[in-house]
Amino acid sequence: MRTKPFRAAFVDQEKQINLEKGIIPFILTSKTVDRDSEVMLPDGGDITEFKDNPVFMWAHDISSPSIGRVLPETIKQTKQKMTGDVEFDLEDPFAAMVFNKYVKKHLNAGSIRFRPVTIGMDPVLPGQKGVTHLKWKLLEFSAVPVPANPQALAQIQKGLEDLGDDRAKEWNEVLKSFLGQEDTEHDPEGYVSFVNAKATEEEPEEEPEPKVEKYEVQNVVKLDDVRTIIKEVVREIMGKKAVPFMACTVVSDDEDVAFSPIYVKEMYGWWDSGEGKFLHHANRSGEIVTSWPLVAKAMIELFKDEEISEDDRCEVFDHLARHYKECDKEPPEFKEYKEEEIQEMEKEIDVPEEFELSQDDMDRIIAEASSQISAPEHEEQHTE
Repeated sequence: MRTKPFRAAFVDQEKQINLEKGIIPFILTSKTVDRDSEVMLPDGGDITEFKDNPVFMWAHDISSPSIGRVLPETIKQTKQKMTGDVEFDLEDPFAAMVFNKYVKKHLNAGSIRFRPVTIGMDPVLPGQKGVTHLKWKLLEFSAVPVPANPQALAQIQKGLEDLGDDRAKEWNEVLKSFLGQEDTEHDPEGYVSFVNAKATEEEPEEEPEPKVEKYEVQNVVKLDDVRTIIKEVVREIMGKKAVPFMACTVVSDDEDVAFSPIYVKEMYGWWDSGEGKFLHHANRSGEIVTSWPLVAKAMIELFKDEEISEDDRCEVFDHLARHYKECDKEPPEFKEYKEEEIQEMEKEIDVPEEFELSQDDMDRIIAEASSQISAPEHEEQHTE
């Protein structure tokens, strides 16, 4: 499942373009299998918040001014498609140029950005292998610069270059980068996948500035102080994020397994500052295994948790749902559950009490984490 979902949209060829008012009808989404083998139900879209700010952007560049707006009263939803009319800001030279590209059919694609709300694991269309977005929120709609033929491409690029607008130059570079991808189909859906891939690329993390007080050597160092130092170092090393899926041996419900020490990040579904949430793996004689009761408990904890972001919630659910399949179980529906529904789920699982770390375990963890701090850095910072 995509963390920052986009989906292709197209000009509604069955309706007329209003040249005088700068209005073009679009099919924002339809009930089809997309390039990720997922299906979105058009009538499951929540457009309440979008209607309050129905912006029409260029290539999902939300840092720049919009080039128009979707007319809220024109948005229609059926079981097969969602449609709406876009009014271009013809007083903006760049927006007017984009409008003319659509009129001349040198552009015919759009793209919506949405946030999943309720996800179904069962296919609803032939050939579907991914999830079904039963409920979702429309966040933003954009024009995307995907040409129908090489000649149109040349005209689009020339129009962008001749405009002399910084936005145009930046977007032209994005377009050139897309067309330089040899293993990507140069069509509207190919461009949406290209934008989706760029949006999910992780920016390199900046190295944190050293903080002298963390590594300052004192004449007397208490064990509790060492633990505090180590935990802060681990927080800097491990960042906050959903943990990637890891396939492991599945153990039976009644097999005796031990819980993992707290700093083994791979045991959890989500990691924050040296502490994990949604524990679902266990330690069997040094081997990391998947325990079904722990997977079920982790899913319940996810439904009860109110702290992690919506994007992380989607990633963790997708992670745990794969373990459900791994354990030959059917994952629950991704939605908000009432307290009594969660209580019913809890009655169906039997999970042993969590393991308390012994002093030997804590000493070993401290020793392993301490090895990640180099002595020269300590001495240099202490002398300062």
